[in-house]
Amino acid sequence: MERSRAVLLTLTCVLFSRISGAEVEMRVRPGDNIVLYCDCVWKSGINIVWFRNSSEEHLPLTISLPHLLQGAFPHYVFAWNHPNQTYDLLVKNVTETDLGLYYCAH
Repeated sequence: MERSRAVLLTLTCVLFSRISGAEVEMRVRPGDNIVLYCDCVWKSGINIVWFRNSSEEHLPLTISLPHLLQGAFPHYVFAWNHPNQTYDLLVKNVTETDLGLYYCAH
């Protein structure tokens, strides 16, 4: 029997010392695909970066568009959210190594 895992996510926008966001708890099963929503509005010349903090890592994992274009993280995809003008993060085929605190910034 597959067990579902609870993932506590804080989706945060960090911009010049101003922080906004919402804490969201998501339940996912191994193999699920999930979308994490960013509240940092994209503007021309601004790069959106996602971070993942995990108890298994000393430094946060940095997920940026150049990393994704180089194939560094094959199961992460930036998903353009046109109505909100944001880059959300699609996590494909979730595993236990994906557990953590995610936040986006520019």
